[in-house]
Amino acid sequence: MLLARVLNRVTEKRMFLIKYKHTSIWTAERTVKSPFDDVVIPETTIAEYVWRDLGKWSDKTAVICGVTDRKYTYLELYRQSQTFGASLRKKFKIQDGDVVTIMLSNSPEYATVTLGILAAGGVASTINPLYTVYEAQKQIATSETKLIVTSPENVNVVKEAIILSKLNIPVIIVDVDKDRPDNTVSFKELVNDPHIDKDILKGVKRSADDVSLLLYSSGTTGLPKAVELTNKNIVANCQQQNAERCKKYNDTTVLFLASNHLVKSNHFEKLQNVLTGAAPLPQADVERFLSKMDHEVHFGQVYGCTEAGPVVTTTPNGHKDYSSVGFTLPNSELRIVDSEMNNMGPNELGELLIKGPNVMKGYKNNSEANSQVFVDGWLRSGDLAKIDESGYVTIADRLKELIKVNAFQVPPAELESIIREHPAVFDAAVVGVPDDKTGEKPKGFVVLNKDSSTSENDIMEYVSKRVAPYKKLKEVQFIDSIPKNPSGKILRRLLIGL
Repeated sequence: MLLARVLNRVTEKRMFLIKYKHTSIWTAERTVKSPFDDVVIPETTIAEYVWRDLGKWSDKTAVICGVTDRKYTYLELYRQSQTFGASLRKKFKIQDGDVVTIMLSNSPEYATVTLGILAAGGVASTINPLYTVYEAQKQIATSETKLIVTSPENVNVVKEAIILSKLNIPVIIVDVDKDRPDNTVSFKELVNDPHIDKDILKGVKRSADDVSLLLYSSGTTGLPKAVELTNKNIVANCQQQNAERCKKYNDTTVLFLASNHLVKSNHFEKLQNVLTGAAPLPQADVERFLSKMDHEVHFGQVYGCTEAGPVVTTTPNGHKDYSSVGFTLPNSELRIVDSEMNNMGPNELGELLIKGPNVMKGYKNNSEANSQVFVDGWLRSGDLAKIDESGYVTIADRLKELIKVNAFQVPPAELESIIREHPAVFDAAVVGVPDDKTGEKPKGFVVLNKDSSTSENDIMEYVSKRVAPYKKLKEVQFIDSIPKNPSGKILRRLLIGL
């Protein structure tokens, strides 16, 4: 989501709510079209699309750090990203289509790095800065990355992951306010190099159909997979969200705690619109937040997934049903299907399928996963949903086995694989159980080897050393056997009530 915010921030100085028309959106084939007018999707790259109106906003602030107040104008961001991109081509021999991986926390430089990679003709991939060596190594290996950009805080994880991968990959350090570690290259020196010849960027030949981003998602099941998003996917999703302009508002990301007594109405004097995504927000929390307002604020929930660029639906202005995630975006269609992939009608519960120009090219080097996630050109979301007669989408549950901890996805298969590596463990299963603070939390069910003994805390500690904080097991229960069907698939529903 951080990368999406970076691109969204620099593609438009203003963001606009979508105006919709009241028309019949259910087709005779029982697919659901968008009630929004279709938009024109230019055949261009992200690098060209982002800077098409640079002259209008050159002296305006593009990105700013809320902690240090470090900021860059659009012109500064453009110049730095071009210099960085030229350095990647000249000094690191990055060619069209080469993958460059980013492992950074939220910062203004994230935008410079991302746009610089794209300017160089590269493919930008990302690693969660919370990841351990074990997790980072898997992405480094499967992404086939040529170069890694990281921070002083993450450099040790990156170096160890590279060693574990048995690769020789150069590392650039974003050293804005800290010293550069040994055996790394200074980002600050690269973006401030007055001698770099930017004409080298004229050799970049990228099209709308070329892959621009390589982001990781667990999809509907299993371990993380590399999602290939093309320039057209991202440009289309930006255009879809900036459809027919009827009410404009400043694009600002607001972090709030509805239950915090220090948050008063005067903190939101200029707030007009709030959009939430990544994880459902309960209606009670929405109402508690809105009760702090002394003026009307539009509150909407959006739905999406990495495989769809990432936004799929959004709510129109004046929408009050906070359990709904709104309508599908322009130029796209939805289906609700049963287990046999037959289309279902209004208010019937089934799996949500998505079609549109924002849907990914596919998973990198993973034909098996692609055959499972695509059905006749439609993307399977793995989510249970229903769509009413007007086209409002409500997400009911997940077919997929992912555990949702706050806005993070935790694949049970990944944790199960780690637990089974413990010398005392014979078998294991992980499910998500309700949690008041995080929505869900991972709980492990463990079968020990005969004559082996260990404690619940020992299992949790074993896993915690190998995963990011949000993936840590919060509970462990020892059982005699893991319930499975005849094909060996874990019957997780039987474990949830134990």
